[in-house]
Amino acid sequence: MLGRDLKNINQDLKLLADLGLVTIEVVKDGKKRLVPHVDYNRILLEITV
Repeated sequence: MLGRDLKNINQDLKLLADLGLVTIEVVKDGKKRLVPHVDYNRILLEITV
């Protein structure tokens, strides 16, 4: 959908999971899939300059 390589997307999701921003659930519905989840609606990033 975004025109990005699947390998790059998986690397991004792993980084977000390592940072605790995303959880990844293993779903088995005929084949094993990894489904990302977030437990919030918004991330507020504040950078002091």
